[in-house]
Amino acid sequence: MAMALKKLLCGVLLATLAAVLYQGRERIMAILRPDRGRTGAAITVGDEREKPSAGSSHDLERLTRAELCQRAQATGIRGRAEMSKAQLIAALRAR
Repeated sequence: MAMALKKLLCGVLLATLAAVLYQGRERIMAILRPDRGRTGAAITVGDEREKPSAGSSHDLERLTRAELCQRAQATGIRGRAEMSKAQLIAALRAR
């Protein structure tokens, strides 16, 4: 019984620590990149990329996969989580 209680307490402590560290990371990122907002799709500090226009296929290739997924979500593209970066670009160009 005591061993199970120790394991449970360790699990709770680890989960709490992970949550605190993650929140700290989010605060730090908000300070370092105030222009990102909550979505994360914007110009990053020290990055030469600009926010691309909707129709520019060349600019789509400059986006990260995460940024492409956000655009695909906003466009209503299904299955985006399983798509590669190239597939996301193709789907966004088709829309």
